[in-house]
Amino acid sequence: MDIIENTYKFDFNDFSIHIYIVGGKNGDGEGILVLFMDGDKVIRSISMDCCKANVRGVECNLLNSLLDHYNVKKIDCFVWTHPHDDHSNGLDELIEKYHRKNSIAVIPKQIYGTENDIVNMKPMSKNVLKKFNSRFKKKNLKSIDCQCQEKRCVYSFYLEDIISGNIKSIKLYCLTPMDFLLDDKRRSSRKLSDSLLNDISLSLILDVDGYCYFFGGDAPDKTLKEVDMNYLYGCKWIKIPHHGSKTSRGIVQCFNKNVDSEVTASFLTCQLPSKDVLNKYKDITKQIYITQKAKNDVCDFGMVRYIYSFRNLGVQVNITRYGNAYKYECAQ
Repeated sequence: MDIIENTYKFDFNDFSIHIYIVGGKNGDGEGILVLFMDGDKVIRSISMDCCKANVRGVECNLLNSLLDHYNVKKIDCFVWTHPHDDHSNGLDELIEKYHRKNSIAVIPKQIYGTENDIVNMKPMSKNVLKKFNSRFKKKNLKSIDCQCQEKRCVYSFYLEDIISGNIKSIKLYCLTPMDFLLDDKRRSSRKLSDSLLNDISLSLILDVDGYCYFFGGDAPDKTLKEVDMNYLYGCKWIKIPHHGSKTSRGIVQCFNKNVDSEVTASFLTCQLPSKDVLNKYKDITKQIYITQKAKNDVCDFGMVRYIYSFRNLGVQVNITRYGNAYKYECAQ
């Protein structure tokens, strides 16, 4: 899109990004919301996956609650990293309520809702895919794979400072899944079992005019090792892949040792995150946050909020924990 048509003009001193990482009920699940702010006004929004939470004994969709709180009427970019239920619970509700005609969706390639799919999906994920296919025009539903050492821009817009005239670019890139791995699985004619769906997970970088955030999805080492590590080295914020599992620990060595903060969503059913993995990430940052430590019938969720303020004098961050979210201290 032309830079002039896709530019929002305002005072950069009022610019901030609000990032919410939500962990679901029973200590499982992940949902992410990224809001681009002009003061108290949301100017763009990105959702990544979704999960349900249990708040005071009542099941709720916290991403929906957050969007209501901010008076958001539209999600500009929906991201579905992969069709696992713990990343899909409630996503159909978000599509139904917040899709508009120019919203876009980013999903992994090779899942179309036909017999040619390379995956076997459970009913919840099938329903989410059906909702994507029915709501989004073909041009706005982006089925993504990547070549080795490549990043693909899937969403972008620009900001212009009304005082200085300076322009900031906001770009969302996909790094995985890898095309050759998807092609191999398609040619094998054997559908991926539920345990292997992470192989097709999207992982992404949000580049805010050079300040980069990494969203790892559930991508495993066997796909992440094909990524150009130069893309990862400059990231200042990390959503740790696959709930801090040992299947995704190799990537930690690709980041520089000056990461501002890291966060992961729990998956207590599989005893994740792994302490061994967290301790490796602890080597490159002083701050790791986790959505949930143990199951709790009264407050069965955890959420971490990051507010990044991009003022002309630099970047400032404020971190707030909700529910059962906690800051990790390195295990001895």
